[in-house]
Amino acid sequence: MVKNDDRRRLPPEIVYEVLEHCLFVSPEALFSAPALFWGYRDCDLGTRPVLRRSVHLLRVCRQWHALALPLLYAALWISSTADAEAIAHALRSRPPLCRAVRALRVGAVEDGFGDGLQYIVAHAPHLRAVRLQLDTSDWAALNSLDALARALPCLRPTVLWVSRNIAVSGRHACRVAAIFNTCLAEDYTHLEHLHLGSNFNLTEETAHAIRQCPRLNSVSIRLTDLQYQWPPSLLNTIDSPRLQTIRCRVPVANLATLDIDNVRKDLVSRGVDSAVVEKLTFIPR
Repeated sequence: MVKNDDRRRLPPEIVYEVLEHCLFVSPEALFSAPALFWGYRDCDLGTRPVLRRSVHLLRVCRQWHALALPLLYAALWISSTADAEAIAHALRSRPPLCRAVRALRVGAVEDGFGDGLQYIVAHAPHLRAVRLQLDTSDWAALNSLDALARALPCLRPTVLWVSRNIAVSGRHACRVAAIFNTCLAEDYTHLEHLHLGSNFNLTEETAHAIRQCPRLNSVSIRLTDLQYQWPPSLLNTIDSPRLQTIRCRVPVANLATLDIDNVRKDLVSRGVDSAVVEKLTFIPR
């Protein structure tokens, strides 16, 4: 146990490293956690706990509070209107916390985000890793779509995970899809990795937008989407000299028995350029 006198003598750098080990959540862990379960679990990148409610970990002395608090805002998950409003209120109340935000996951919200989402993304200068649920289903709330439409141009991600329902219907849903494509092609100039979620509705327009990303060097897709949902020729559309790797996600149980050579040959026979096929790597999901 650390005594009060010893605690005051500990260098802030050491205190920060200890607290970071307890509180830090990596973007990979934040983005890959199941949407229906957000509690203690082992991270893929280490033994740090992934937490949604980390407040109890702030039971530290008052002198350490200033060091610990920003770590709670480094990785944020918005899954309700209340989340967006509470986080935006905290950032307004403590503007220095805006600089602590590094990763953001935005889920599908039926009752909208209010003004909170746009405030968060517009005032977080170090936000570089983002996961978005571009929900374009019929039940998606109009104010949710409007909030996404306003927030998308404010983002400047280097890593972007995005999922979208197969069905795109309605004028407002199509507007969100169009804004997203414009951002990919024109605004996301620092984007390096794009992760397309399962059942992502990859259209010709989105594929062309992906091709225009000036720094994009890797794309992650689900193999079954490539095989059964998309026209394989769309791989030719997204390819560019800058794109180095196309990561195909395969269930762990299937990866050991997957005939990779046969998959490559099948894609070539269906019109995918051999140079593009060579960029494919197969990874477990």
